[in-house]
Amino acid sequence: MGVGSLLSMARRCAIRHIDTLYDVGTTHPYSFWRPILLKVDDPAQLLTIETNCPQLRGHTGELWERFIQRDIPRWATKQQEPADPKNWAKFYQYLKKNSDAEQAAQEQALKETMRKLNDAKRKNTTTIIEAKTIVNPVKHRRLGGVTGPRAPPAAKNAKTALDKLKRSVYDARQGQPKAAMLPNKLLEERKGRVAKAPKSMVEDRKRIQLGAPRTKTWTSQATPTTATNVSSTPRTTDKAVMEQGAREKAAKEQAAREARLRALTAGGASAPMKKRKRPEVDPFMPAVKRTKS
Repeated sequence: MGVGSLLSMARRCAIRHIDTLYDVGTTHPYSFWRPILLKVDDPAQLLTIETNCPQLRGHTGELWERFIQRDIPRWATKQQEPADPKNWAKFYQYLKKNSDAEQAAQEQALKETMRKLNDAKRKNTTTIIEAKTIVNPVKHRRLGGVTGPRAPPAAKNAKTALDKLKRSVYDARQGQPKAAMLPNKLLEERKGRVAKAPKSMVEDRKRIQLGAPRTKTWTSQATPTTATNVSSTPRTTDKAVMEQGAREKAAKEQAAREARLRALTAGGASAPMKKRKRPEVDPFMPAVKRTKS
């Protein structure tokens, strides 16, 4: 392939720098510059070239028609042309202005439709209001109906958050029973213990120490005859109660001795003797050899 001509090299260089082209001079006609001007993509740049080179006006209709097909919607349904071929630039600006106005009107209508839909949706939406935001008219009437400005909330930082957490933990522990605050080990140890004896056992213990028999207390309304009999009988003194208890105890011991004596004389089976428990063998101690006696 041979070396290209100087003209083709110049055209290729102009096409590479087409964005900086604003003047082609007044010596050559449109047919000479057509391969280069077809690469112009900006209508404002083409208008500037026509202004600087008047010999091109009236011959650039195909370039302006390409811009109209690209920038004007539904141009194929209109198919309009300017009366004067030199007014293609003005015709493009007129169509572009009308197209922009039509597009702006459509956008405004779409915004208005969306606004109405949002308003209708907002009316059908349930709003949840917190209880603290509701004003109590009775409370305000008691205060005279005047509500002054509230103090600003305290600044929140790491220290206040930690103090609040500690306070909540302390309040939660105070609300629990004391048994729940004890460790499980102490609860297991205290499970079998009796902290305080029942009242009936304490009364029985005192009665045994005094030697008085256990009696039942009946609560009933006393009749006049019963009240007279009770008041007429003398009360038993503590000494007499102790003597009676001692006699009963001695009688029980005497009866037990007589029963054992009768069992021995009758030749009955004696009580089984307790077996001596063999001491446990420690595996860590050396074995002790037994010696025959």
